[in-house]
Amino acid sequence: MRRVTFTADDLGLSSAVNQAILEAYTDGALTSAALMLGQPGSAEAIELARRLPGLEIGWHAHLCDSHPARGGRWARTPWQAAWQITLFPGHWARVRADLAEQWRQFQSSGLVCRFLNTHHHLHCHPWVARWLGELVGATLSGWQRGQDYRFWDPPEGVATVWSRAALRRRWIPGPGGGLNWPAADSVWGVDRLWRMQADEVDRTARQLPPGRHEFIFHPRGGAADEDLKALLALRRRGWTREKTGGDWCSGTSA
Repeated sequence: MRRVTFTADDLGLSSAVNQAILEAYTDGALTSAALMLGQPGSAEAIELARRLPGLEIGWHAHLCDSHPARGGRWARTPWQAAWQITLFPGHWARVRADLAEQWRQFQSSGLVCRFLNTHHHLHCHPWVARWLGELVGATLSGWQRGQDYRFWDPPEGVATVWSRAALRRRWIPGPGGGLNWPAADSVWGVDRLWRMQADEVDRTARQLPPGRHEFIFHPRGGAADEDLKALLALRRRGWTREKTGGDWCSGTSA
């Protein structure tokens, strides 16, 4: 069976993002939203999610470019965060404590965690993957963002080649990386940040083989919100939400 999910990252980042995700769900093809905790829009996002039981909610763990749940500041970019975690073991305790606080806040929300991913894909870091597995692994059953990233455009330059190789490398053996949850068989959208296109997504999704496939969107509101426009257009193209077994919410073409 082919299962396709359209996921919105950054639910809770701000009220504008929350409202764009709400529209993408009610009027578009959005199936899932990844919740950030400890952000300016997190409380509003939790209330919104409680009113939308058909929207699959997951945990969007964050370690950069966000407000730490326990206060202070994170590194601005994922590369800075990754090097900080790699080179400074003294930083590990803070990272693990903040992840634990984020997870505590998610559990306190009363929402069911159906899947897990990370802000800027830091679950690809081996220690982050292991720490997430220790926090969540044995307590729930769900799915996670895999590391089989796919790209529409060929790489341009050495930096792009290297970054894509780092994303796709399975740093921890096994399909789950440190978390005993099934992983998506392919992940699309990393090379289309804030500019997803309905034609491209529709064409790709219809040609995928059996398995679980995730397309990442970042609705944020405003006239220039290409991801929201794409999700609205995908709904018009016949992509609708329905349960197809387990906890995987899929879009299937009508």
